[in-house]
Amino acid sequence: MPVADGVYRYTVYQVDLAGNVGPESTALQVTIDTSSPAPPLAPDLQAASGGNPFFVTELLRWLMQVHCLPHRFEPRAAGLHAPLQKKLGLPIELPLLLTPEGPIGGLRPAIGWVEGQLKQAGASLYTGEAEREWAEALTTELFPAAVQLFYAYMLKSPLAIIPPSLAGVPLGDRLAVTLGFPLWRAALRRGLKLETFRPELAEAVIRHQFDRVASELGGKNWLCGKRACFRDLLFAVLASPVILPPGHPATLPAMDSLPRAFRTRVESFRAHPAGQHALKVYATRGQADCPKAETMTA
Repeated sequence: MPVADGVYRYTVYQVDLAGNVGPESTALQVTIDTSSPAPPLAPDLQAASGGNPFFVTELLRWLMQVHCLPHRFEPRAAGLHAPLQKKLGLPIELPLLLTPEGPIGGLRPAIGWVEGQLKQAGASLYTGEAEREWAEALTTELFPAAVQLFYAYMLKSPLAIIPPSLAGVPLGDRLAVTLGFPLWRAALRRGLKLETFRPELAEAVIRHQFDRVASELGGKNWLCGKRACFRDLLFAVLASPVILPPGHPATLPAMDSLPRAFRTRVESFRAHPAGQHALKVYATRGQADCPKAETMTA
């Protein structure tokens, strides 16, 4: 029968066939509360790709900080978010955003959630449909190629990839990666489809997008003209796996720890005019002046 809400103490004792009653057990205290839990005060932004380097999650963190959207950031090692996303019925795609309205998986849906929050406040990420299409192309073409190129080289060097990947992540993640590195590496290679990956094709895609951004910059300081805008931020974050900007908040691999072939490519992309622009975006990154009551430490 149903039990009313409240605190109850339960004990048990044994009675044998002769009716002898044994000693009473220690009481077990149980709280019954059938009321609905309160929704979270702020979305949890769970990163992987990883706890570090969390390239894809960085864009969401940056957007939330710029627009003073409260959030809590919980880093995870690359790939170890997958069981939770499977449990939630989400595609295995980062970032994982846990909002009061429900969980969201993937960069484009997460950006859509941020855009919805801004619309409620009378703001917008985009100046028009053309800018939205520009952002969509950059997100679907530049970023996958950049992430694949990063991991294709870095997973070959455990000493270079393990330390930055485990900075700030839970102990369980650190143990799983360090003790099971071959399995972790195989899972990432499978998830990123690196078995059929062709670096030269990825580099061509990345350079095409870099050339496109450099052309749009012309002689301007920023893509939108006199001040930085969402387009500058988006490009800088999506290019970060192949320029490894010093101003990135994650623990990124040091240049002298990179495999030689990848270091050569990072230096080349950094020297590109678009790469120089992305580095400038990180170098001039500031903190939003948000009311303390509306923000949470990430």
